[in-house]
Formats: sequence, structure tokens, C-alpha cells
Amino acid sequence: VVLLDALTLKWRGAFGSRGSADGEFCHPVGLTVLDGEVYVRDANNHRIQVFSPAGEFRRAFGAKGSDRGKFIYPTGMAAVGSGRLLVSEAGAGRVQMLTKYGEPLDELPLPCAGKLYGMCVNEQSSTVFVADYGKHRLHVLSLT
Repeated sequence: VVLLDALTLKWRGAFGSRGSADGEFCHPVGLTVLDGEVYVRDANNHRIQVFSPAGEFRRAFGAKGSDRGKFIYPTGMAAVGSGRLLVSEAGAGRVQMLTKYGEPLDELPLPCAGKLYGMCVNEQSSTVFVADYGKHRLHVLSLT
């Protein structure tokens, strides 16, 4: 993970290396910031790792599996409201809602989904957009 200055794009540092221990990654595919912490989708380790803005490891959650709170290639993520995350999975065709500590709150299976990747949320309209790389489409979901 590379740290850049938001105004100048000047390089400020980097953290992480290849592997499966805490603070190591196997195919990190994106970041989300929630409540001052950086959440990294560590897709091939089937988990989310959480860091301080300076890159200090704080915690990780998830493991490979189809149970709630587990992941099969977590590839998309968005912060929703206070302390909640939405996570889409390229290998499971679903979106999970979790607390910022990884505790499962809800699950939305998408039976017609391919490989779900990026996502974003419009909180004003309570709409979630999920990119489906496998089926070449965009899923539009409602948070209500």
C-alpha cells in the first residue's frame, strides 16, 4: 500500500509485503476509509485488514468461506453510515453488510451475479452500485 499526500501526490511511504501474516497481502485490490481507519481488501487471503492512516496494523477479519462474515475473494467495499461496511465478493456473488469489526449484520445473495468487484454508495438516495466484471453489468441495490 502506497501512502501519498492528498494535495501534492508526493510519496509519503508504503507498507505491506507479500504473504498471509498480519500486515501482509496476497492480491490487495482496494481500500476504504471508515472512521479514520484504512480497510484493505486482501482478496486472495479472503480477508479484510485494518490499518491506521500511518500503516500500523490494527486487526483483520474474515477467512475463506461462504458463511456470513467469511469471504470468497472480497473485491468491493464501501462505507455505509456510521461504522458499517458493505463488501462484495468476486467468488460468492453476494454483498455482505458488516460492522467495522467484521461482525455480520446482513447478506444479500445475487443469484444472477458473475464476479462482483467495485462498489459505491449514494447515501442520499440509499442506493448501492456494484460492478459485475463477470457479467458485464452494474447491479443497483437499495439500502432500505
